[in-house]
Amino acid sequence: RTTLTGNALQAQDDQKRVSALESLVGRFRLTGDVRVRGESFFQDRTADRNRARIRVRFGFEGKLNEDFIAGISVASGSLGDPTSANTTFTNNFDRKTVAIDRSYITYNPVAHKWLSLTGGKFAYTWQRTPITFDSDLNPEGFSEKLNFELPRVPVVKNVNFTAMQLFYNEASGNGGIYKGHDSYAVGGQIAGRLQIAPFWTATPSFTILNWRYPDAI
Repeated sequence: RTTLTGNALQAQDDQKRVSALESLVGRFRLTGDVRVRGESFFQDRTADRNRARIRVRFGFEGKLNEDFIAGISVASGSLGDPTSANTTFTNNFDRKTVAIDRSYITYNPVAHKWLSLTGGKFAYTWQRTPITFDSDLNPEGFSEKLNFELPRVPVVKNVNFTAMQLFYNEASGNGGIYKGHDSYAVGGQIAGRLQIAPFWTATPSFTILNWRYPDAI
């Protein structure tokens, strides 16, 4: 009888541990993909170019608790090219570079769903197009967003405000005439969602971003 009781208690403890592990794993989402493709370039009076390329990405994100979200991801690609995760098949079968692509923490409190504070290397928190920011680029710095849903207001269904402080070069000068300036961009965006008709939604936005000391690029 004592042995059976002990086994039952041990089984309950094991079940609790399994349940706790399932709860922890369930808070995170895995992402990733592998792509292989060929590229050919043809132009008059220029030698043809043919190459094969591979892209590898893997990461996860999830809730640290009810108020904090974090994510980490790695990707292939050249360390000198922040706008592409593609790697060319070349250099005598050498190993390909994999580096941190995203690493961030977001504070989005349950009590104030309209507030979102993000820091690290993250995906865009504001509206943009490929004309202003490359789709494969992950900016670095901080972002603060206020997002307000307005379901009862006609036409205007959402209004949001985003501020961003992006750091793209840190000057390590030691003073004197060689002292440099840190390069950064600061600005903000106001955007919204308009329900003009049942079949027509518009998302206008206005962004201003001041790039300081861009000679580092």
